[in-house]
Amino acid sequence: MGEAFPELTAQKTLITSVIKEEEQSFLATLEAGLKRLDSLLVETSNKQLSGEKAFELYDTFGFPIDLTALILSEKGYTYDEKGFKEALAAQKQRSKADATSEKSGSTQHSDWLRLRDATLAYCISVPLPFTSFKSFFRSVTNSFSNSTASLTISSNSD
Repeated sequence: MGEAFPELTAQKTLITSVIKEEEQSFLATLEAGLKRLDSLLVETSNKQLSGEKAFELYDTFGFPIDLTALILSEKGYTYDEKGFKEALAAQKQRSKADATSEKSGSTQHSDWLRLRDATLAYCISVPLPFTSFKSFFRSVTNSFSNSTASLTISSNSD
């Protein structure tokens, strides 16, 4: 691949570093999600995880619903599939509303934290709750390290 894409060879150290950091971040998120799932099961009395809680694992921790279902089945539990689909549909509606408000110039965002570079008008939207925000913020600030730009953080509560 290096012959066709010489930048891969030139950036080998950076690429390796990014992949390792992503893997570590994924494993930390997975571990946090597994801990959260265990705590949810302790709170569950009827051997069925609510659809809302299953969606929380999907949305916050990136757990595919089939992974959640597999883990639950191994432990003798199920999840409320209808409730999960309802929570997913509600999230899609909020995302549509946020996208529509952004197109119209509104700064109100129900599920997003906006990071804006004041001098470059650079904007990043971050889904909330963002479990590895510290890691994300570090990567954002690193991207500005060679710049004189300032970074401001705001949310819809401002």
